[in-house]
Amino acid sequence: MKKNDVLGEFIAHTFFGVMFFLVLASAALLLSWFTYLIGTFEFGRPLVPILTVLEKVILAGDCIFLLWWVIKSTIKACKNLD
Repeated sequence: MKKNDVLGEFIAHTFFGVMFFLVLASAALLLSWFTYLIGTFEFGRPLVPILTVLEKVILAGDCIFLLWWVIKSTIKACKNLD
């Protein structure tokens, strides 16, 4: 019975991490859309490279965060199995 409890906690913890990932990925998507819009204006063209780098940094950080979260969840679940 303990294994089922640990599995449920692992799935819930991982699901929570995926929800965080989706929120941060949505922020990167919104920034991408904003970058596209501001690039259509003459005054915004110099900002496009900076915003593009910022968007990629947010997305890369989000992926690293999700990887860390899944590893943390796995380690926590393995410790709880003992």
